[in-house]
Amino acid sequence: LVASSSLLLLTVGGVVEREKGRAFALCDGGAMSLSPLLLSEHHAVLVANKNGNGPKKRYDIVGNLPTPLDVVSLGRELLALSVGDIIAVMDVGAYFTSLGNNFAGPRPAIVMIENGSTNIIRRRETCEDLVFRDAGFTAMLEWSR
Repeated sequence: LVASSSLLLLTVGGVVEREKGRAFALCDGGAMSLSPLLLSEHHAVLVANKNGNGPKKRYDIVGNLPTPLDVVSLGRELLALSVGDIIAVMDVGAYFTSLGNNFAGPRPAIVMIENGSTNIIRRRETCEDLVFRDAGFTAMLEWSR
């Protein structure tokens, strides 16, 4: 019911060119932002802040974890990327929010678009959210202020 109504937006934080023309788009979200089920599926990927015209290049889209497992998509032909560009992973579906996790950091906000208006339906997690339920965190937080 919601597969085609959900997408993941990633911000490009860096572009790295490697040997033999291989290029990496380093993003603020990665495999941990997605359901494990999505990593084996093929999803359309596009540069959301560009109009579709211009030179193209093949990129491996990766997250910010220091592991070769943090991959969103490999070998995607996209418009030439720059820092700050927004990559859209389309049709991430029903399991995107329920199976995504915060292993690599706070989860992103979820925004609903309806009739041209946007509403935050789940706020972005903070670092405090990640440790709030841990014993002693509240006392430690008060002490540090």
